[in-house]
Amino acid sequence: MSQKVIRRLTDSVIAILITFVVFTAFYSAKSMPISSKSTYCAVYNGNKEKNQVSLLFTVYNGCDNSSVTSIADCLNEKGVKATFFVSGSWADDNKDKILYLLDKNQELGNYGFYNRDFKTLNEKSTREEIGVNHELIKSMTGQEMKLFMPPNASFSSLTLKVAEKYGYTTVLWTIDTLGENYNSTSVFKRATSNVKSGDFVLLNCSQAVRNSLDKIIEYYNNVGLNVKSVSESLIKD
Repeated sequence: MSQKVIRRLTDSVIAILITFVVFTAFYSAKSMPISSKSTYCAVYNGNKEKNQVSLLFTVYNGCDNSSVTSIADCLNEKGVKATFFVSGSWADDNKDKILYLLDKNQELGNYGFYNRDFKTLNEKSTREEIGVNHELIKSMTGQEMKLFMPPNASFSSLTLKVAEKYGYTTVLWTIDTLGENYNSTSVFKRATSNVKSGDFVLLNCSQAVRNSLDKIIEYYNNVGLNVKSVSESLIKD
């Protein structure tokens, strides 16, 4: 075999190895956001065997308050239970809407108090962000939230550790409907493209989401997917 052929084969093998390493690193970053040495983890999806998806709504200062209630109305009318991750600073000014969400049979989750970047927080600040919101919602509703979502998916192993000590399961998502050219058409497309059983679909409380919500739920039903809350989706049996 000539030296030229050997060199070509060697270059090909190296290229394949580089591709494999890059792919592995990318996949790991997407599915394992914390160190492999950590015993704490986040949940990205629900039970994949039950033909169901979950809608995860974020609620914080700056969201469209009228959309919060209209989205809850839509879900309730369709017999659908979603999970609303609420920030404490928003909840503190909107107790009536917190109670409205529960009245419409929706689930509440913890989104921190001030919508801060958890990856930058020390343990004391992390405890305050999670704990103060936890106690606030408990005082309003008599219920203890069990699900926590770090804003913008920014967190550390410390975040997960503190959340777990408060009894929380940390939740992320598999489908993000946010992005450029944000409107009802883009929301529908992102919420339905390549959707599969067990997916967690991230949405915000906006008019664009409200205008697309009926069609999104209808699409899921047509392809055999039932919409369940995050807690329901995490049930294995």
